[in-house]
Amino acid sequence: MASRLATNGQALRAAEEGLWLHGEAARLCGPAFTAGELAHAVQAAFRECLE
Repeated sequence: MASRLATNGQALRAAEEGLWLHGEAARLCGPAFTAGELAHAVQAAFRECLE
């Protein structure tokens, strides 16, 4: 969320985007994952939202 806040400067929007990215990354990981796997999946989720 901090990176989203630094990008757009709007706290509410950063929170919404951060929450969406976290949830989408979890969806991409499947039912069981580690924190490291989730962190890597955030990159894929972000790319997906740009398409």
